This record gives sequence, C-alpha cells and structure tokens, in this order.
Amino acid sequence: MQTTRCLRPAIILAALVAISAPAHARIKLITLPPRERVEIQLDNPTATLVEEERIVPLVKGENQVDFSWANTQIDPETIVFRVIAPVGEKKLDVKVLSVSYPPNEASLVWAVGSSDSGSARVRISYILGNLSKSFNYRAVAARDEASLTLSQYIRLQNFANEEGCTTVAARAPKIG
Repeated sequence: MQTTRCLRPAIILAALVAISAPAHARIKLITLPPRERVEIQLDNPTATLVEEERIVPLVKGENQVDFSWANTQIDPETIVFRVIAPVGEKKLDVKVLSVSYPPNEASLVWAVGSSDSGSARVRISYILGNLSKSFNYRAVAARDEASLTLSQYIRLQNFANEEGCTTVAARAPKIG
C-alpha cells in the first residue's frame, strides 16, 4: 500500500513532463522571397518547364530554405535547386547540402551551406502540369502577292493554379 502511494505521484509527474515536452515541428528559417525572373519553356507538347530565379538571404553556416507548392500542379520529382551566383561584393561559397520532403506536405526543404552571411541568386526549375498551350499562325499575302506577312499567336490557359500565369493570348511580332 505504501509503495502504491509513492508510485502514483511519480507516474503522474512523469506523464505531465511527457505531455509538456515541446512538440518538434519543422522550422522555416528562410521562406523564398519573390521571384526576380521567371522563364517558361513551352516548346515541349506534353510538359512545361518553369525556371525561376530568386535572391535568397543566407547566414554563415547551414540555412534551411523552404519551398512549397500547395494547390499547384508541380511534379515534385522534377524540382531542381541550383545556386547561380552570390549577390553583391562578397564572395560566398554556397552549396546545397541536402534536401528533405516533410511528410504530408507539398513542400521540400533544402539545407544550404554558406561560407559567410550574404545573398545568393538561386534558380529553381520544375515541370508544371495542367498548363495548356496552343499555337496558331496567320499568313496574309500582299495585294500584289509578292510578299507575305506571317503572324504567330499563342494561347496559354492555366489550370495548374500557378501564380502569375492565367489565360493569355499573345501575338508575336510579324515576320515579313
């Protein structure tokens, strides 16, 4: 009986300590800043390659760079992160150390090492799905039929939910 009385408070104390221990969640040290440049390659009929460049601030040592794409049709198997160049006067040695995919999230985290604090230009490339495109051409002959004006049109429809890309119809410069 005496032993049971002593064990009960010890068990309760252990349970309270276990419950009050902090939950370890993913810490987002660096969320990607706005895009500086975006290039969309439309030449492949079944895939659309997107390459975006951003200026990422880094601290000396290891940094975690978070990239997420909730509700966007990005193929996670195609995402590539490359350090293009340091920004500014400082010469930084910047390397991608590892990549991890947090469970149950449409995101990934790159561990990036930097020799010093500063900023680096990075390029993130990926294949984007559900972006339809169609190309149309129009040729108009001159009255004398000695010359021809050729116009090219492109129509993009964004079903991928990618920001900055909605339905667009554009006309290329005339060739003639």
